[in-house]
Amino acid sequence: MKLFKIVASKAGRIVFDDRIKADSPRTAREQMKSVLGLQSLTGVVYSITEIPVELIKELVHARVAEVVLNRNGSAPSVDFSSLINAAVADAIGARLRPIEQRLVALEAPGQSTTTRRRFDAFQRESTPANGSATPAPATPATPAARTATRRQRKARQITGRTVADVNWAMVRRFYSRNKSPKQTAAHFDLSLNTVKARIRREKW
Repeated sequence: MKLFKIVASKAGRIVFDDRIKADSPRTAREQMKSVLGLQSLTGVVYSITEIPVELIKELVHARVAEVVLNRNGSAPSVDFSSLINAAVADAIGARLRPIEQRLVALEAPGQSTTTRRRFDAFQRESTPANGSATPAPATPATPAARTATRRQRKARQITGRTVADVNWAMVRRFYSRNKSPKQTAAHFDLSLNTVKARIRREKW
């Protein structure tokens, strides 16, 4: 059986501050929940600290015996139980006082100036903490639009040249003689699809 110190607060108020004997921290927590009459510990801030009572008693007893032996030159014959218990209580209080102060600070109203905001994945616009508006992300292009863009880009790119650099009058005269889009494209080092598109568009 171990001894645990539990401090719990809710809504800025200490609701439990006591020691509980239990086999494990989980058992001690369940006992605290039963004492408070709660079904769950939602909204309760608590701290569970195991108190090494036996170790503290042994250390205090050895120290007191050493002091008395140094003073009297003989083994002490005094019962130190009351002195040890008082020393243990002081040591435990010193260990747990910072925990209680932190719990009170966490639950105290107006202490925290940080505003927590839940992220909404479906919200189109969000406002950061500095007040500036964040623009909504651009709508991604549809597959059809991406395909059309790729075709236009490919049509404009002709082996390092642009469509505007091609002498289409010469291309048309050459095509009018052989009527072969493939030969025309190969002769002028053009894309076959580009030549076919020009033939259809201008009705050669």
